[in-house]
Amino acid sequence: MDKITSQTDSCQSPSQKDFLSTLFPANFLSDNYIEIRELPRGTQRFFTSPAEIVEAIRGSDQNITFGVAMRSREGGSDKDVSLVTSLWTDIDLKDFSGDVSELKHSIDQFPIQPSIQIDSGNGVHLYWLL
Repeated sequence: MDKITSQTDSCQSPSQKDFLSTLFPANFLSDNYIEIRELPRGTQRFFTSPAEIVEAIRGSDQNITFGVAMRSREGGSDKDVSLVTSLWTDIDLKDFSGDVSELKHSIDQFPIQPSIQIDSGNGVHLYWLL
């Protein structure tokens, strides 16, 4: 699950709706769901549009995370995954041997640049759109 409240520091920050709309194109959502979880409450919810999510989480005091893979039904297991529109990774600074500048340099040196980079506050989330 990835945080949707994260901001990027390397370029202009996309809105939550724009970011989610990029990962979850509308033409795929008629038969699929986006999963979010509210932590620490532990609530699991499913939506069929990024706009619904943004409205539902407005003003929330919870840490909102989302499943990057679309779901065929309202379930959070790998058996519920129906579609993936990106490859992704979450790199936490605590697990990286260098500092933030070294992490950014490593990403810059990677032969296939990510489509989206999000500063997670504790590292970076990288997405390669398919």
